[in-house]
Amino acid sequence: LTSRFSVVRKMLPNEKIKRIFGFVVVTIPLGTIFLLLLINLKKPWEFDESYNLQIVQNLRSGNGYATNGAFRGSGPYLFDPYISTGPSVLLPIWAVSTIVQNTLLASRLVMAGYFVFMLTLLYQLVPKSNFGRFTYGLMLMAVLPIVKATNPLFVLGEPPAIAFFLLATVAMKRGKISLTGVALAAVVLCKINFVMAVLVFLFFALISLA
Repeated sequence: LTSRFSVVRKMLPNEKIKRIFGFVVVTIPLGTIFLLLLINLKKPWEFDESYNLQIVQNLRSGNGYATNGAFRGSGPYLFDPYISTGPSVLLPIWAVSTIVQNTLLASRLVMAGYFVFMLTLLYQLVPKSNFGRFTYGLMLMAVLPIVKATNPLFVLGEPPAIAFFLLATVAMKRGKISLTGVALAAVVLCKINFVMAVLVFLFFALISLA
């Protein structure tokens, strides 16, 4: 018993060091990411997201789910086919913009929410251990250059679509088939171009269930 206690006592400092190291590896890139998001919060719109947000402005003005027709002259054009970013992104922005009365701030808050949601789902996919925390830290370090080079708060469909893909993966992993289906539907409603990726996901999901 004494020898076992001695072995356990010797292992404790190493385990504590591993936990501290895992905490540092996660918190430093995570803190840097949130700082960059805060800096990007009030950056001006760029062209693609400005075109997407015409829908939000028209919804607020009572003109429906429409754009002003930048590619086809003056609008409004209901359900403009040139918009590939869908309602899973634009309707939450419209809902938040009616509260804060500021479309730019609402768009940044919603996209920040989707980005944090994506980071949370990434954490759900790693093992709950020191090795898992270290792996998550490496993932965050890989995400950090992307956040620095681009602005994940731009109103584009790709980041939310990736977040819902991760949700579908987590739900599938936990056997929640209905939630998987809802998440995949949300992927398509974020970005219509992702429909082929959804079909591939469904193909492999059906194979795993067979």
